[in-house]
Amino acid sequence: QADLMSKVRRARAELHAINGLRFFATLGMVLARSVETMWIDNSGGSTWLSLRSCGYLRRIADDFVSFYFILSGFAISWGYMTRDFDSDSVRRRYWVGRLQRFYPDFFISTSCCLLVTRPAFFGCHTLSRLDWLFNLLQLALIGGWLAWLPYPNGGNVNGPSWFLLTLAMIWFLYPFLVRPIREFFRGDSSTMFAVKMIGLWLISLLPWALLLLIELIVSSTGYDGDYTQLVWSFKPFPLFRLPEFIMGMALALRLTEDPEYMEIGGSGGWNRPGAWLLYGGLAGLVGVVGYAVAGAATMGTGCSCIDVTDSACYGWLQQVDTRFGLVSCLIIYAVAGLDCAASAGEARAGAEGGERAAAAAVESRAGPAGEMIWRGLSWGVLQEVNKWGLQIFLYQMSAQTMLQALLVDVHWGLANRCLEQPLSPSFAVFYVAIQVFVTYLAGWLFHEGGPLGTPIHRWSKQVAAAAIEAWDKTDAGDAGTASPPAPAAPPAAMSPSVRLV
Repeated sequence: QADLMSKVRRARAELHAINGLRFFATLGMVLARSVETMWIDNSGGSTWLSLRSCGYLRRIADDFVSFYFILSGFAISWGYMTRDFDSDSVRRRYWVGRLQRFYPDFFISTSCCLLVTRPAFFGCHTLSRLDWLFNLLQLALIGGWLAWLPYPNGGNVNGPSWFLLTLAMIWFLYPFLVRPIREFFRGDSSTMFAVKMIGLWLISLLPWALLLLIELIVSSTGYDGDYTQLVWSFKPFPLFRLPEFIMGMALALRLTEDPEYMEIGGSGGWNRPGAWLLYGGLAGLVGVVGYAVAGAATMGTGCSCIDVTDSACYGWLQQVDTRFGLVSCLIIYAVAGLDCAASAGEARAGAEGGERAAAAAVESRAGPAGEMIWRGLSWGVLQEVNKWGLQIFLYQMSAQTMLQALLVDVHWGLANRCLEQPLSPSFAVFYVAIQVFVTYLAGWLFHEGGPLGTPIHRWSKQVAAAAIEAWDKTDAGDAGTASPPAPAAPPAAMSPSVRLV
């Protein structure tokens, strides 16, 4: 019974520190996108921002994307790993729930991008018929599977949303992954679990190894052109990103089954397993940041922040998106363990314990430094802003495009948003800062509790509830015509997961 209650507490642990990690990963990707637009500066006075800072952010942004794929697998499994997806009804409820949360904002934001990026409004180029077809297929949620199509003007008009669209494809596969992944990792020793995770990571490297091989073969023929189209044939393809997602699923399963990880008490927290995991993750993070800083510092002035496929400027390792996947796993596992310790500490102390008991449990688990990190990542402001994450990515492109057009129209620092021009260093800093602000403003406006997001999500929830009710009635009717109704099962035999969306 005690073991059962321990598992229940772990399954219900609030992932506040994990949310804090997600906040910083989101901020890094938003900064990368904002600084990337500095390609328009040709003055040379803002090279530290348009080349050095952008080169650093562009390098590390790919690591944030890989981190997100792993984190998404962890987070969704944390809430759904015990769900029984063998039932058609449960799968439908899960799919409708994911679609309801994601699709309204995706449809609105992508439609806005199709409008505002046209030359008749604020755009820089027209779309070919193939581009239009590709973006319509994006709206149909199948664009990621067609990444191999050649699209001449960049394809996806809502660029920052590509990885969310790929994630959505994997979310829909999730019900069919739960059982085999659960069986594959169940009962593993620490050593066997580590071996399997390393194996998954090696599998995740295969698409990028193939990409590099193709580039090597093509380069041997004398081709000295752009490989951007080839790279973007690999990045959004769902099956290529599936190993990262499965790595996250495995971390969630391991954490809920590891009795050692919930151990609380004792002294000398600095040398406990949780502390070593946390310090190992921090060391890995320092290594990742060092890689990006060193690469940006050594970029030649003839390099472009935009073209990360230029091996002379970025090196071959930059094209391996999952290069630091194991570091991401270590960080997620260590920080989630802090959340588990905090929840267990609160549960043991009861209603009177509160945050003090949680902090004491974390310190016992990972030492004073771990407790300080947990408090910082669990800060309420980060938790609130983290709720805007989905909308931040989806509305970033259209919000920044309209901001750039506004700056041009009012003659405030920009003469044109489509051509290179000299920018003063002070305006360059303002330009990046205001883009970040506008992006987060759009995220706040459209998130589920925001002024514009509230009616949108209220309506989508009503539509989702009506769809589920209609399906349930259809199932009941089919069951009634197929055979006489069976006696009602006793309440104890009912699966609570069937009643959840």
